[in-house]
Amino acid sequence: MYQPNGPGQLARRRDQLVDWTWQMVRDTVLDRLLSSPKVRKIRADIERQVKAGKLTPALAAQQILSATSE
Repeated sequence: MYQPNGPGQLARRRDQLVDWTWQMVRDTVLDRLLSSPKVRKIRADIERQVKAGKLTPALAAQQILSATSE
């Protein structure tokens, strides 16, 4: 029998709430990174280097994150 408010649904709903919490954190962190003057200054150059194969995505990410901690 289908139970719309059964224990399985309640657990799933609670998991969704946690997932939504972390998604909001990710969105906020990304928004802050993208609006950072330091990141905006280096973003286009880093993206060009990645597209040209001169910089790996991992190193690009490291440079972006380092720019925000300087």
